[in-house]
Amino acid sequence: MLTTDFFARDLRAKLREALIRNDSPGENNGLATMGVESSKANCSLCCLAATTWRCRTTLHTRTSMTQTPNLLLLDLMGTLVREPFYRDVPAFFGMSLSELLAVKNPTSWIEFENGRIDEAAFLKDFFADGRSFDHKGMIEQMRESYEYLLGAEQLLSDLHSAGVRMSILSNYPSWYRMIDEKLGFSRFVESSFFSCDLGCRKPDLTIYEAVLGAVDSNPEQILFVDDRPENCVGAERAGMSALHFTDVPGLRAELTRRQILHIGAQAS
Repeated sequence: MLTTDFFARDLRAKLREALIRNDSPGENNGLATMGVESSKANCSLCCLAATTWRCRTTLHTRTSMTQTPNLLLLDLMGTLVREPFYRDVPAFFGMSLSELLAVKNPTSWIEFENGRIDEAAFLKDFFADGRSFDHKGMIEQMRESYEYLLGAEQLLSDLHSAGVRMSILSNYPSWYRMIDEKLGFSRFVESSFFSCDLGCRKPDLTIYEAVLGAVDSNPEQILFVDDRPENCVGAERAGMSALHFTDVPGLRAELTRRQILHIGAQAS
């Protein structure tokens, strides 16, 4: 499976080559020598990927939006895997969700998802007042809480068995590796793209263009599925078809209706 790690390493190599060829002083030279903050490097990765896609589009003939997609691009959290933050994390701290939201740092999770801070910095800055807590205990709580939404694993299995090409595009920090270790979603998909590795998040147009720069599909050939309407709008702006996820049975029915998942491939 092509992971975001592999994609990011390839982009970093291309970025270094491009910047080393640039004779101008300043920040570019710092990037060429790898003396740059990870957030700037991640931003450059996403921008380079988007530029790669924009150049690539001139080589392809546009196809009809009504055709059967040849790639299913799936969100992970809230679409395939249950998000622990709304129930299990407040319970870990003995709080309600509203109580937790009132005292947590409002920006640390976004920074973690964007790859601008690492796990240690995120946990240190989790609360706005900097209070201490059991970091290892929280990580273990997250690990224990990750689980497929009811029916999602079977749906992925059925799609994979039917030969449907699938990729993941998700806003999530490096903890996605912990999810894959437990649930093994990567065995069903050919590639995965995460915001922490690309340095940008849905619904920013740049992250969709980064994916388009890496997959062997035109946007019109991709069906994007996400539980957040704004992310679906972002995918449509990038030229993809989009499907707002509400539940697994509804997704299965819609994929069957669109003849992406055939009746013969349905779970018994």
